[in-house]
Amino acid sequence: MKRQIFALTFIAALFLPSFQATAQQSQEALDILDACPKNAVLLTEDDNVRFIQLKIKSGQKCGMHKSAGGFTYIISGATINLIKADGSKSSVVLKDAQAFAYQPSEHIVEVSKGNLDILLLESKK
Repeated sequence: MKRQIFALTFIAALFLPSFQATAQQSQEALDILDACPKNAVLLTEDDNVRFIQLKIKSGQKCGMHKSAGGFTYIISGATINLIKADGSKSSVVLKDAQAFAYQPSEHIVEVSKGNLDILLLESKK
């Protein structure tokens, strides 16, 4: 019995830190540049803002990420699904040459129709 407890304690000591790190990562939404490295490009930034271009083709998605809030300009619109951390989903039609402010949030972006191409001007503060 003591050997089994020792073995379980030893195994837990080896693997518990990696399980905890994985749990923390899954609970914390990533930055858009990390969540969508093939789709999001940092164009420029300074101490206050950063300028990002995001391109997502129809049928693709950008994983769970944090949006700091700011302004967006739609170069090429699409129909997208925004999926929040709680699983709720809303469909949004983004039109070419549309511009608007957006609030901070955590979500997944899934393009259901069209190819999305947008510019994001995000606040860093």
